Amino acid sequence: MKKKVIFIILFFLLSTSACFFPVYLRAETATGNLPPKAEAAGEGLGKKISLNVRDMDIIEVLRFLADQGNLNVVTSQSVAGRVTLVLNNISINNVLDIIMVSNGLAYKQENGIIHIMTQNEYLAVHPQYGKKFYSDLEVKTVKFSYVKPSYAFSVLDNLKSKAGKIIIDEDSGQVVIIDTKQNIAQMEEVIKDMEYKLKTRVFSLMYAEASEIEAILKTKLDAQGVGSIQADTRSNQVIVRALSDRLKEAGEIIRKLDKKTKQVLIEARIFKLTLNPRFDMGIDWQKAFSKSSKEALRSLSLVGSFPIASGISTAAALGTVGKFSAGNISEDEFAVEVKALKQVSKVTLLANPRITVANKEEANIHIGDKLAYVTTTTTTGQTTSTTAEAVSFVDVGIKLNVIPIINDEGFVTLKIKPEISSKTGDYTTPTGNAIPLINTTQAETTVVVKDGTTIIIGGLRKNENSHTSKGIPLLMDIPVLGSLFKSKSDSLTKTEIVIFLKPQVISGEIDIIDRKPEIMPFKKY
Repeated sequence: MKKKVIFIILFFLLSTSACFFPVYLRAETATGNLPPKAEAAGEGLGKKISLNVRDMDIIEVLRFLADQGNLNVVTSQSVAGRVTLVLNNISINNVLDIIMVSNGLAYKQENGIIHIMTQNEYLAVHPQYGKKFYSDLEVKTVKFSYVKPSYAFSVLDNLKSKAGKIIIDEDSGQVVIIDTKQNIAQMEEVIKDMEYKLKTRVFSLMYAEASEIEAILKTKLDAQGVGSIQADTRSNQVIVRALSDRLKEAGEIIRKLDKKTKQVLIEARIFKLTLNPRFDMGIDWQKAFSKSSKEALRSLSLVGSFPIASGISTAAALGTVGKFSAGNISEDEFAVEVKALKQVSKVTLLANPRITVANKEEANIHIGDKLAYVTTTTTTGQTTSTTAEAVSFVDVGIKLNVIPIINDEGFVTLKIKPEISSKTGDYTTPTGNAIPLINTTQAETTVVVKDGTTIIIGGLRKNENSHTSKGIPLLMDIPVLGSLFKSKSDSLTKTEIVIFLKPQVISGEIDIIDRKPEIMPFKKY
């Protein structure tokens, strides 16, 4: 018997062939009398590769693995067979295990060389272990439709035997199971529970966006690794496939999120104050409120200076002393203050817009004109040139941008950006096009106020130059002598724009026209 064993060993050593690589191999044994498969010796076996072969000679596959991992591989002459594998992003170590189990082979690492042989040759070389290399292990490949392979691995890895192995392929959604027939059957039952007990439900949304709900739900269900979520933007529906308890959880989340979007009714009154010469530096709002009969107005704290856009004249820059304030002003107090303003300036109501805007959306108000100007573009070719004209527009006047953010405690955060602009002249381009020159004063601030509170924005000032010509009709048009019958005058008028904003939260259930008086427009004064 000893002679027979020695003969087999010599036959095996003489009939092997090799190729080069560093080795990494991990051992897991089913019982104490099974040999370790290999020792850690490098990173070659840990390298991840993708493999797609159909009915390929096993020697060629092993040669490919050796080349990819820079490995030394020796195969006996008895190693033969065909291999069909479709694997993505799998370590060479795992691919080698699959090939060994699928083809009844075994391997052993010695001195940086992997020796591949049949199970019988392995037993003949290592009779002391008394069992085959992989004993009765089998290979099973499962492709999941809904369950994430990473989640399946966490479940199945607890069910495998010590000699078993679970290999996942996230890209293809596959899980390769190497274990005994009995354990594989048990795992298949668990897989059925995970994969086929999923339920599907379609949630129709009334207010929320399907894409937004999809993103929120994915953070919940993806963490569990089971289920799928798909948004149908056309019908504004969300399709959820998950286990019963997760499906119930998804329904609760959707119910809480799919609510009526709160809106803010922004009422604005925009006044133009033509300042008297005595008050040409602007209105002192602190002093204007100090004589009010209402304590809240007398103690009103005016804070913040509005920044002025670059490129503005010194006169326009007087707006830097402008300040804003927030206070709960009643209609009667408001009337008193407007009358007080009339004593120091000519008060003109420019606009009284009311606009409803959804929470966290931007409301834009523009009172003024759109000035048109022409731009010329010349394209030169090898022999010809083409000239094209385009008309562009620029907004001038009063612009007000407001973004409301509704808080839970009856407060509204307002991001306010007022701007006033006017044309000061024209710039003539070399091509003869006139480009309007715009003088702009703007501010930007954020304020938190109670629902229904009036916001006051002042200090947006500018100078208005006017040129007037008066004379006797017909006579003033006579050449040379006409100047005797006419007169010219230039005047500088200083103005200040004052904006009163009143945000009120509404649900949208009642038409704005039917609202109670507390949110109706400011009464006239």
